[in-house]
Amino acid sequence: MMNLKLRFLFGFLLQFLVLFLSYSLVFSGDRILLIGDSITNGEVGSTDGLGFRNDLYDLIQSSGYNMSFFGDVGQNPYKGHFRDGGRIEEFYPIGYGTGELDATGVIDSLQPTIAMVFLGTNNVDGAIVSPFSVDNGLTFEDNASGKLAQFLNYLANWANGNYGNSIRSILVVKIIPKLNHIENVDKFNAEISKFVNMANMGLFHNIRPSLISIIDCNSDFDINQMMSAGGIHPNDLGYNFIAHKYFNVLRRLPSKLEIASGNNQSVFSGTPLPDSIVVRALDFAGNAASFTPILFQTPRGQGLVEPDSIIYTDQNGYARVKWTQLNTGVNNLNIEIYHFPDSKIVCNSYVNKQNTHPPVPPRWVFEPWAWQGDPEENNEYSLMNMVNKYLENNIPLGAVIIDSPWETFYNSFEFDQTYDQGSPDEPGYPDAKNMIDELHSKGIKVICWITNFININASDGDIAGRNTKSPNYDYAFNHGYFINHGEVFNWWKGQGSAIDFFNPEAADWYAGQLDKVLDLGIDGWKIDAGDVYVPDDFSTAAGTATRRMYSDEYYSFFYHYTIQKLGEENAVTIARPYVKDEGPGGKPYI
Repeated sequence: MMNLKLRFLFGFLLQFLVLFLSYSLVFSGDRILLIGDSITNGEVGSTDGLGFRNDLYDLIQSSGYNMSFFGDVGQNPYKGHFRDGGRIEEFYPIGYGTGELDATGVIDSLQPTIAMVFLGTNNVDGAIVSPFSVDNGLTFEDNASGKLAQFLNYLANWANGNYGNSIRSILVVKIIPKLNHIENVDKFNAEISKFVNMANMGLFHNIRPSLISIIDCNSDFDINQMMSAGGIHPNDLGYNFIAHKYFNVLRRLPSKLEIASGNNQSVFSGTPLPDSIVVRALDFAGNAASFTPILFQTPRGQGLVEPDSIIYTDQNGYARVKWTQLNTGVNNLNIEIYHFPDSKIVCNSYVNKQNTHPPVPPRWVFEPWAWQGDPEENNEYSLMNMVNKYLENNIPLGAVIIDSPWETFYNSFEFDQTYDQGSPDEPGYPDAKNMIDELHSKGIKVICWITNFININASDGDIAGRNTKSPNYDYAFNHGYFINHGEVFNWWKGQGSAIDFFNPEAADWYAGQLDKVLDLGIDGWKIDAGDVYVPDDFSTAAGTATRRMYSDEYYSFFYHYTIQKLGEENAVTIARPYVKDEGPGGKPYI
């Protein structure tokens, strides 16, 4: 069992860099090919003669991305732009308007991973610019939008491996307004949007969904403020606008992970590795939450999973880092890689490999839920008032979560009949059984918050009796039902001991505690992440265990006992993935 400690911030992931020395995962920086006309060249309208390329370069470099620009170095080359060792050149296809473009040599020699296409400005002067196709893309029309659609189709064939396999993303621009041809520009852009939408719906057999993205440089372009004399080329302000539009789409591309092995599945195990693996991740200001899927999927369809690890992520956005490190703690790592052309097949392959299929939850689980999570309104009056407002306004509601603090103590499994954090006229839950029955009569299921701790002290402020020991604590302590011989841990609701789910007698006793609430008629549990507060290694009735082992026992216990008690078709347990991050002062946020 591997203990993988991870502080992993997963914002809009543009690059996923894994250093395996010389092993089977190979990563290199993205190589951007700019495909465009004189606006991409930038000589006209910009002070430095570089158009948006200079601003885009600055945005990429200042954000820490591992990228470089490449272009046609053999045919119609421009001087390019040298700065800080980075090279910006462009692919400037003279004659594209006549359809005389062959990018084969350029793409084959440079192997770009991202193609950014800004074409059409010189082609919208004609009377006919649309439609791009009259037969749903089987053939392309001989007009501006048809020619661009044909070129995008050409790039897509290249990306899919018909001619090569370097391109993973194609970005196409909705061109800026053009003086005296506004209507044709709008028609042209509408056709490009239609083509991309059809492609991403999977209507073209040779274009995989999500391969092509649109950069909308048209909608917010201020022709009065951003256009240079002549009404065709942007000025400096306009070029800067375009650079930011490019960058905002560029940074939201899927992660890049290149797999340099064959076969549909490859498993790497036991290979000597360094103590850590470096992950390239970026986060942007304004991202308040970042969650990480445990099964990663690459743009080319591979799936990557580290089966022995707890994947920790940042829920609350406190961490702001550009580099993150996974410490293996041991000298080996298991990596499973799945190569398939389809997301569904990738996921099914992973599930089949685990030899287990999660049960289908009850139908009501897919109805809307509401969460009464404000401690100051945690009482029957506020809960029923919320429910009735939903129903009065014909807002669907299938389940409610009663969050903490609903108990007399953490965790006594007894509804507090007197607790009030708001008005003394609104006590806690004076008749929980009747309340649950009433909610059921309205077609609403009831879920209660719970954790793995029983407290000796709580941190809910000056609530009479709440800050004392839970009445069931001593029994559990005296019978050895806690891990680490009853050690008291600090967690976000105070101080308490964690149930030893490896001890069958302790699990049976704790099941009896659950019965106090299950017998009132609730329909399941919101199992909060108390497991992240136990040590990395600790003692149990069955011997030494790790936090990951504890997590498995903790969530499995609640699920299996609740399903056994209520039936698979009637009950559900919900829990977070394995989550942890360190907030200010080292306090765990979950």
